[in-house]
Order: sequence, then C-alpha cells, then structure tokens
Amino acid sequence: MIFEEVSIYNLFCYYGKVTFDLKSPKDDCNIALIYGRNGYGKTSFINSIKLLFGGANEAMRNAVITGRAINEKNYILGLGDDWLGIMNRRARKEGERDFGIQIQWNEPEGHVSAERKWHLQDGFFIMELIIRAPFIQEILYNEKAQNFLDERLPQEYIPFFFFDGEQIQALAEANRTIQIKQIERLLNITQIDTLYEYIGRALSKWKKEVMDEAEKARLDELEKQQERAKSVQDEHREKQNEIKYDIARLEREIAQEDRYLESLRAYTYQRDEVNLKEKQKQLKDDIEERQYKIAETLPVDIPLLANSSLVRQTVEYLRKLSETQAEAQVQLIQSFIKELPRNVFDNPPYSNPPLTDSQKEFYKRRLAYILKAYLSEPEHIIEGPFSMGMKEAQELLQKISFYLQADQLRTQKAGELKDLSDRKRQLIENERKLDDVSRLSDDERQEYQQRKEANDERKRQLGANSEKLKELAEKIKEIDKEIKQKNSDIEKLKDHVKASEKARKKLELARRLQDFFWSYKEALKKQRRQAIEDAINRHHKELMSAHHLIDRIEVKEDFGLHYLDKEKASIGMASLSAGMKQLTATALLWALNEVSGKNVPLVIDTPLARIDRGHQNNLLTHYYPKAGQQVIVLPTDSELDRDKYALIAPFIYREYSLENPEGEKTNVFEKPMYFHEEAMIHG
Repeated sequence: MIFEEVSIYNLFCYYGKVTFDLKSPKDDCNIALIYGRNGYGKTSFINSIKLLFGGANEAMRNAVITGRAINEKNYILGLGDDWLGIMNRRARKEGERDFGIQIQWNEPEGHVSAERKWHLQDGFFIMELIIRAPFIQEILYNEKAQNFLDERLPQEYIPFFFFDGEQIQALAEANRTIQIKQIERLLNITQIDTLYEYIGRALSKWKKEVMDEAEKARLDELEKQQERAKSVQDEHREKQNEIKYDIARLEREIAQEDRYLESLRAYTYQRDEVNLKEKQKQLKDDIEERQYKIAETLPVDIPLLANSSLVRQTVEYLRKLSETQAEAQVQLIQSFIKELPRNVFDNPPYSNPPLTDSQKEFYKRRLAYILKAYLSEPEHIIEGPFSMGMKEAQELLQKISFYLQADQLRTQKAGELKDLSDRKRQLIENERKLDDVSRLSDDERQEYQQRKEANDERKRQLGANSEKLKELAEKIKEIDKEIKQKNSDIEKLKDHVKASEKARKKLELARRLQDFFWSYKEALKKQRRQAIEDAINRHHKELMSAHHLIDRIEVKEDFGLHYLDKEKASIGMASLSAGMKQLTATALLWALNEVSGKNVPLVIDTPLARIDRGHQNNLLTHYYPKAGQQVIVLPTDSELDRDKYALIAPFIYREYSLENPEGEKTNVFEKPMYFHEEAMIHG
C-alpha cells in the first residue's frame, strides 16, 4: 500500500480542502517530510489518517480527556469546553456541514479511493464510509467498506504504523494484555484464537443438544437473564463514569466560586440588611434593659455573691459577736468594715464588665455605710468598744448568711452578666455586617446573589450525585452477585447433562481439535518470537551506539522484552533512560513490521522526541530510510535542524510546510524545509 494523495477538509485545524500529493516514493527515496511548528497541523494530519482507517473508535476517544472515555457523539460534536469536537471551528462557525478525509492509494490489486465523511444535521451527524476501486464490482459503504479496510489494516495494527514518537516507549515498558493481542494479530496468530473460540462455542452447543427440553429451556432462560443483567450492569457503570466526571467538575467549580464569594464575604449579608437593622435595634434595647436591671441589684448582691470567702469570715465574726459581744469582736467587725470594700473592688477577680473608679468609690462608701449600721453603740457592749448590740448582730448575721448558701442566685447573676456581654458582642458583629453591606453597590449585590444561588445549586447537585453514585454502586454489587449466582446455576445445569454416545464422540473430537490448535498456536508464537528476537537485536545494534549496556534482548512468551548485559544478567526497566526505552521500542516496531510482512505506510509524529543527538542521527540514517516503502515524517524545526536535515535529505522525495498562525486554518506549501544542495537534489 502506497499513499498517493491525502485530502482533508474542515477536519481539526484544516479549513476548507487541503491536499497532500504523496506519489512516487522510490526504494532509495522513500520519505515524505511534513513539517511545522507545534499547533500547526501535524497531529491533526496523523489523527485524520487514524480516523479514516478506524473511525471514532475507543482508542481515539480515550485520547481526548485523560481518565475518561467519551462516546462517539461527544467525540464528533464536542463536550463543552473540555472538547470542541473534530470539525474545524471556523468552518462550523461559517455554517459548513461537511467534513472528512479521503486517501487514495495503490496496492497490488490496483488503485483504491477511501473516504470517511460526516454531515451535520439538526444537532446530530451522519457518518459515511465509501470505498471505490476498479477491481471490486460495486461501491462499498459503511460496514462493507470497514471490512475492506480491516482486511488491509485491522484497527489493532494502527498503533504500529501511525504513532507519536514520544509515546512508543510504552511498548518497551509494559506487557499489557491488549498489547499482546495487538502483536499476535499483527503476526497472524489471533486467527488461531478465533478457531479455538468457535470450537468452544460448538462444544457448548453440543452439550445443550443432549439435554432434555426442560433443562434446555431453563438454561436458555438463565443465559438470557445473565446477559440482560450484564447489560444493565454496563449501563450502571457508564452512568457511574458520567457522574464521577460531573462530581469532579462540580467540585472544581464550587471551590473556585467559594474562593470568589469568600473574597467578597460582605455580600453574604446584603440580602439581610433590613433584618440586620432590626436586630441592631433589638440588641440595643435588650442591652439597655439588662444594664438597668443589673445596675439596680449590683450594689447589694454582686459584692456579696462574688466574695463568698469574705462573707464566710463575716458570718463567723458576727456569730462570735452575737455570742460574746467582746471588745475584740467589735474591733474585728470594724476591721471588716474597713477591709471588705477594698477586697471586693480592688482585688481580683474583677467584675465583667469592669466598674469605673467612681462606681468603685460609690459602692465602697455604700457598703461601709450599710455595715456600720449594724454596729451597736459602746454602751450596749458588755465588754470592749464595739457599738453593735446583740439584736443588730443577729439581724446582720441572718441577712449575710443567706449569701453564704446562695449558689443559685450567684449562678443567676453570673449568667446575667455573661448574657449582657454576649449581647454586646452580637451588637458589634451586627454593626460590622451592616458596615460591610453599606459599601456594596446594587449591581455588586445582584451579581453576588446570582453567583451564590448558582453555587448553592451546584452543591445540591454534588450531594445528589454522590447519593446516586452510592446507589449505583449498590446496584452494581447486587447485579454482580446475581450474575455470579446465575453463572453457577448455568454451570450446574451443564454438568448435570449426560451426553449420548454420539454426542460424547463429537465433544471428544472438539476437545482434541482445541488442544491441537492451542499447541499449533504456541509453536507458531515460538517461531514468530524467535524471528522478532533476531530482528530486534539486529536493529537495536544499528540504533543504539552510545554504549552497550544492553547486550541482548529476549522476547518472552507474552512478547514482553527482557534485557541482558554481556554477563547475561538481567537489566531492570528502571535502569533504562526514557531515550533508551524509545530506541528499544523503535527497534521492536521495526522488527514487528519486518516479520509481519505488512506493506503499510509509516506515519510518525515527533520522530526524534527525547532522543540524544547521536542516536537521532542513527534514526535518520538507519531507521527511516529502511522502515518501509513509504515513511511520512512529521517533525518541528527544533527536532530537525539543518545538520540533521542534511542526513535525511537524500532519502526525501516530497516536502510540505504547514503554517497556521491563527490556529484555525492550516495552510500547506510544497517547499523544502531548508535550502541547500541536498534540498536542490530532490526539489
């Protein structure tokens, strides 16, 4: 297969119709160079070719948004700001409806024209694949056309022929199941798996034939139920993926909006301005009332309630005075009258809120005055100079003793002071909010309100999505349990079947055939592995010239690579640089293409990637001139400078320059990348 012409219209960054003439490669001149800066259309070119051969398949869709596979409709038409679709944006703005790619090539049977195109219609699209060739009796459309393409380049082959140089090192890094299947398909091994699978189906069918009708009906119904359950489970998993994506998007948007709202937190109070003013008035009235009430009771209650130790001492003194009326007791009471006011108001703990100096002096004088009233005149004292009589001492003792046990009243007064303090803090906060609100314009308030309501709706959606995710997880778990149970029931039914003699012979023959094809596949794989191993070691030595850390590469049964040094010791993958992995992967691709015998053009984006200069020279002089009959290379000017261009120039038969300064329209010019003698030879 040799590409003669590639035409792209209104696809990716190609506006209108752009045609690349790629005719006439030769054995010694097989490279077509399509160069340009990043974003000018190289990746769009290789993706367009992939679309022609494979359509919007899973591999193409998975490459759009990391960690998420989108469906075909969203891939073609777009998915909001995350993905704008494959149609050229400018063409879509201008009302164009058709976009696609057409490739014409030659193969041994003759000339082929293949076109895949899309037509927009009422928010949807119609895809059409068309194959025209003189050696087929009719024009092929869609499914038949895809079968025609798959016969020449199955979709599993695409990564081995159209690839990005920076990504091929994955071939050397992992032995993944999908990768193994791709390599086996490339080497024509998977056909044996197909035979093996069909024989397995025949075995299952023959087992059913020997069952009685009731068991057969029961088995059929169980299998249908199992398929339906799997289908429902797949739908739930698809919904799970969509909800997870929505949750991640909502979390990003909510966090971003919360930061904005927090930066203007005063807006949160704007809708409550009337309430704030009303609350301000209520708080002021409440504070005034509480202060008045406290002021009335504070001179009598607060000092006595707040100083229980002094009250206790006073009670003891009064008891002694009432019992003895001694002069010493009178002196003690007088001392108490002198010290109590000072201890109450000048020593901690202090009242909250604090009293002013004038208030303290007032309460000291009043307290002293109250206490002095209970002293008897000296003539009433039996002994000593005290002036308080027995009756007055007993009355004072009765009144002050109440405060010694007044825990409930003490708690009440403390609570009243705390409530007053809380009301004052609330008033300060309320006034701050009102001050913030007063600085907002009407437009700012309206914008904030709208954005806050939108963000609240996002949070509601986030919560709802989280609940849906839990529900789906439970449903998937239940369905999985159901599927396992049905599978167990199916196997038990099959095991209960007693095959007839004829059926047993058929089953035995089928099992023998399965064993035969399995053995044949293993032998073929061994043969192919050896051929690949010989080829990859030969090509690796051509490409790797900096050092000889890797002396030999072994190809394992699963086509994974195992590296050995000169002493036959293993070399770990982590010991290899990214450049070495890429060179090894390139050697593997070279070997696979050589052993498979497939004649398909190679299209390589970022051809030199992270390779050092010396090994880049090896790629330019050894790999690309020999990798295939037609090699299309897509470099940037930084990858391919004048010196490196001079190495590859003798092998170039066609050159195109891509220019796309605006990002929406790639212009194509046929001209050499650099002008010097090598360019003039093939120009």
